[in-house]
Amino acid sequence: MAIFHLNTSTISRKSGRTSTAAAAYRCGGILYDERTEKTHDYSKKKGVVFSECFIFENDKKIILDRERVWNTAEKVEKRVDARTAREIIINLPYELDEINRTELVQEFTEHIAKTYNVAIDFAIHEPSKEGDQRNHHAHILMTTRQATLGENNSLILGEKTNLELSNTKLGKLGLPKTQDQITAIRKTYADMANDYLEFSHIDDRIDHRSYAEQGIDKLPTKKLGSKTVQAERDDIQTPKGDYNRLVFEINVKREELKLYERLDIRLDRSNIFIEQADKIIVADEQRSQRNQQRIVKTNKRIESSKQQIDSTERKISEYVESINRPKPIAPTAPGANKNTPTPPPQVAQEQAQKPLTAYDRRVCDIYPFKATNAYYQPQTVPTIETLAEREQPIHLRFVNKQGREVDPNNRDMLSLEKRIFDTFRSLTDKTTHKLKETHSFVKDYLTMTINDFTARYKLDLTQYDRNDIERKHNKILENERYENIVNKPQLTPTATNKQEQPKPKI
Repeated sequence: MAIFHLNTSTISRKSGRTSTAAAAYRCGGILYDERTEKTHDYSKKKGVVFSECFIFENDKKIILDRERVWNTAEKVEKRVDARTAREIIINLPYELDEINRTELVQEFTEHIAKTYNVAIDFAIHEPSKEGDQRNHHAHILMTTRQATLGENNSLILGEKTNLELSNTKLGKLGLPKTQDQITAIRKTYADMANDYLEFSHIDDRIDHRSYAEQGIDKLPTKKLGSKTVQAERDDIQTPKGDYNRLVFEINVKREELKLYERLDIRLDRSNIFIEQADKIIVADEQRSQRNQQRIVKTNKRIESSKQQIDSTERKISEYVESINRPKPIAPTAPGANKNTPTPPPQVAQEQAQKPLTAYDRRVCDIYPFKATNAYYQPQTVPTIETLAEREQPIHLRFVNKQGREVDPNNRDMLSLEKRIFDTFRSLTDKTTHKLKETHSFVKDYLTMTINDFTARYKLDLTQYDRNDIERKHNKILENERYENIVNKPQLTPTATNKQEQPKPKI
């Protein structure tokens, strides 16, 4: 993954260093130091990918001569312990290609040059063959004074930059402290690097903040330095190397502890989930038991209802049989002619009434219809019942929506079902028998069964009408059965048999 690293330091005469020697080493070139009269030759140095020395003047990037820049910087400073240059070392994401890494360094150095008005000299180094192959980095040298161009493009170094001023002076000027300025530089570089990573469709990101600022529970390692790194490469253990190894082990242990903590939390959540699932299962079992009990009770009720239905059907069957049973012949009274022939069983069976159904019954006794208008004399307005009592013929007329009389046999009028419904809705049985002799349509209605009648006149009865027929038919049967029972002749009991005849069960 991409690693953030940005370190800044100063090149000071107090430590015996010169900016010309540092620039020659970073760029892998040859520079002559006019102050010390020494030539620094690092032309044999390998691994320098790209280098550039420039200044921004009037928002234009102007390339400068590296040797002239740093000799000017050495000449301007008079103190023995003067700082002649500041160096920034940045780690470049190895996930980026060489072109993107170069553009990233150029964009970052141009930002530094514009912000502090300094001359910049940077060099990009590739990883050494013996080191980590991910160690792409850049060395950035910047002047400690503000740089401008004078006459004949001569370089002029003026006042110290804000990075080189003391915090006391920065406070008086109302400027941020040096450490705050370095933090801003670190953030700027992290944002630029993340933009290039996103542009290259790389998911890794870098962060300029420390572990503590990010809220990461890790110990930071120490920078080893070139000599310590070389010693570690030669299998020589150093205090800094031991410290970093110990920090690595501690961080690994912390990660393991965090992993165990997360596992414990997940186990606790799983146990809670299992407990809730067990409760749900128990509730479902109880609900299932209650449903089973309800099913048993329902089955018992259904069985009891079936038994009641069977009992009711048996009673009805016995009742119908008692009604349809042939009438008993009265016993011969004393002194009567005993030679009176008894009717044969076949005749008695014919005399018995057969049970009727709704579709075998005559339509006139079943279907309730209504007469729209009765034919009457001009002076009187008798009702159908009145005409029936007078035994006068009753003439029905069929009227359409316009009030005109229409022949019922005419097929151009409304549907036959509508005609019948509007004509015979409320006729009684006595009245319908009088209509038999007055109209052929009524005659067919009175003499045919419902199936023959509907087939002849192409009548399509609705389910409501058939239900009405069935209800009416059952009512008629009830009336007839009641009349048969009431009008049944009383049998005279014989002298020898004084027991009463059993009454039919209703």
